[in-house]
Amino acid sequence: MAFMRSPMRDQFSSLRDYLDYRAVDIGRDYILAAVKFGNRICISSADETALSPVIQLAMDHIILTNDLFSYDKESREAETCANAVRYLEQVLAVDAGAAKILITSLLRQTETRMHAELASRRGSNALSPSQLRYARGVIEAAAGNVAFSITTRRYSAIGAGQTCEKKCCS
Repeated sequence: MAFMRSPMRDQFSSLRDYLDYRAVDIGRDYILAAVKFGNRICISSADETALSPVIQLAMDHIILTNDLFSYDKESREAETCANAVRYLEQVLAVDAGAAKILITSLLRQTETRMHAELASRRGSNALSPSQLRYARGVIEAAAGNVAFSITTRRYSAIGAGQTCEKKCCS
């Protein structure tokens, strides 16, 4: 709630600064609590800290996916557009299309890194069964976010609450 009451930032020192800022906005704590609850996982702070690299990559993936699919709507409707596409447009002096291609590439790279982090930890037998279920759940939450972002009317050109017939054929 406090985050929503504070003024939106639109200036960042780095992409990492932006992603850390947005992690609060996407409800990082809520997502992680929902994964724990939905999978009946109870792990200690130390067990969760051991998974920090995987969790951060999954949260970055959620943010980048959300920003990729919400950019068009946000740039049309929002007074302040805190979005990774907008950030890359400004920092790299590229158009939205080029920034979206970069975001797509970053998503692929993030997926590869998530897989490598989890495989490394699993291969070293460093994870308990609860930690492994939790890590998988967090990655599944990121995958679910992709499915939501692709299919939601919230980000479509048609717009929420309108059918294609109403928008396209009127």
